[in-house]
Amino acid sequence: MATVFRIDFVDKYNDDIWLVKLLLSSEDNKLLKELDTYLKAEIKTNTTEVDLGHFLLAMHEYDRASHYCKLVLDDLPANHDLTCRCYNIIGECYLWKENYDLAQKNYEMALKHCDLASAAVTYNNLGLVYKRKGSWTLSYQYFEKSLEIYSITRKPDDPLIATTLNNLSHILLHTETYDKALSNLDKVLDIRLKQLPLAHPLVGATYSLLGDAYLWNGDYKTAMYNYDKPQPSILVSLTQPAKDNYEMAIKCYSKSIELKLLSDSGDFNNLSTLHNNMGATYNRLGVYEMALSCFEKTDEINKKITPIKHLNIAACRLNVGRAYAIKFDNDSARQNYYQALHTFETCSETDTNRLLAITYFYVAELDELENDHANALKNYYLAKELGFKSLPSTHSSLLRYINGVERMIPHLLKETNQLEKSTT
Repeated sequence: MATVFRIDFVDKYNDDIWLVKLLLSSEDNKLLKELDTYLKAEIKTNTTEVDLGHFLLAMHEYDRASHYCKLVLDDLPANHDLTCRCYNIIGECYLWKENYDLAQKNYEMALKHCDLASAAVTYNNLGLVYKRKGSWTLSYQYFEKSLEIYSITRKPDDPLIATTLNNLSHILLHTETYDKALSNLDKVLDIRLKQLPLAHPLVGATYSLLGDAYLWNGDYKTAMYNYDKPQPSILVSLTQPAKDNYEMAIKCYSKSIELKLLSDSGDFNNLSTLHNNMGATYNRLGVYEMALSCFEKTDEINKKITPIKHLNIAACRLNVGRAYAIKFDNDSARQNYYQALHTFETCSETDTNRLLAITYFYVAELDELENDHANALKNYYLAKELGFKSLPSTHSSLLRYINGVERMIPHLLKETNQLEKSTT
């Protein structure tokens, strides 16, 4: 009892049996001891009827959790203190199942039965629903409402404030409000380092999101500096501000990976994403061997993920292709881009359109470099259309896609005129 193991791998043996290899974690692992102590302290002394629903939710048993909470609701008297919590759990079950309308409906029901403190949690949850729906303005407004209530009901370093600030930062990153996002994430990290053990998953996740923020801020600074230059982005100059952001991203990704490994985390999905993002950052810095080394680790980790995470595989192929493209190995780049496109098209995740847009944009750049202006125009146009579906209208990436289309039109007009002259 109470022995801690690390999951090494999970393999499907047949339809009914899965093989799980567990490794005994060291009893001297200080980080795990701290996490164990923290989690034990989190367990409430006084239990309620709703706790089982919460545990089922934590186990990803969404149907059972929502069914149980509905049974509890049937037995609760009107305006009971637990009614709000039941609706919030049911809403979160639907959120994880990507049924956003039902998630929203249950969160709105929760609001009708909330006190002030519980309303902050529910507003945060509604913000998550609207974020998943792509309603960024509404999402931002709900996160702001949550923070307003927390400022009254919680201390400034409360972990719940960190959670909502973290969620708000996602919206700021999406709208390229990077300075404010980085400021918020610094506050999130400060709170979590004070309130949580170092091995807690949220600490590593904060470093990971900080890495994303620095990476995208570097991309934004590069895009703005080279905005009016009539050439593919693969040929643009790397500015010092962009380089500084990329180097900070590397530090944050490295720290997140370190914490996951030290805590014996079996979260292969996040490890895969971290190595892939770090490789993408090395691509920007022109350190190709380090980038390819990161992508090799990503491929190794992806083999351990069950069921297969196609989005991770495609994202890695996209970045491997970019590494070859920067080295002007166009054939290898194109091969990896096409593999990424094929795999992305089989994915159902909400981020697929954004990643497909990037891939078509990169393919278009290869076409442009090879003076295949017709295919370049087609692929820039596909990137632009997918960008409109997944990005704000002022996003720098979307502006790059539009610029690509506009760059190709004069070339095609010139080639068409030359063809007409040659046939007359």
